[in-house]
Amino acid sequence: KVYVELSSRVGSAYDPADKRGLFHFFEHMAFKGTKRRTLKDIQSFIQRNILVINAVTRPLVTSYYGIAVYTKMKETCDLLCDIYCNSTFPKDELEKERRPILLEIARNQDNDGFIAFETIRKYLWKKNPMRISGGGTVEGVKAVQRADILRERNRWHVPAATVAIAIGKVDHAEFVREIHKHIPLNHKSVTWQKWDDEHTELPEKQR
Repeated sequence: KVYVELSSRVGSAYDPADKRGLFHFFEHMAFKGTKRRTLKDIQSFIQRNILVINAVTRPLVTSYYGIAVYTKMKETCDLLCDIYCNSTFPKDELEKERRPILLEIARNQDNDGFIAFETIRKYLWKKNPMRISGGGTVEGVKAVQRADILRERNRWHVPAATVAIAIGKVDHAEFVREIHKHIPLNHKSVTWQKWDDEHTELPEKQR
């Protein structure tokens, strides 16, 4: 088998203050359609070529990954690069996905483990966005629009902010060629945010 992952070095820590959950939308909209493929096309392609495929949002990275038989490495790269660069984020699908994200937020609030870690993060950091849950807020998720997602994709899904990984039975040179074929190198730069990690400060409270 081969594991292929395509990641943008940006995540929930970059959510605007009034749109917490913006980057969470990327994983929910990852397989909804591209310029080349409809939702049904993507589903059919996955069934024929890929064993496992998914996406995940973390504070500083948004990742799309797939596992396939090693002979399907090119097909896996093709699909991941397509959703990474060419997703159209259909408006009707975007509206459908609000409810699952809001349900996920509600479910987290009923999870004792989630609440415990959320409390720890809030006591460890005062301003660093690592203190905030990456799933977003109800108000933030409701405020996200398609134009917001398109803007951030165009800003961050570029070579300067992208990491491509392959693990398993894979030829390195072949993998590099395949990624470059779908994501040609360019000189577009990105501006990284910096935060005080507050590592020398004690927690505000003990609990």
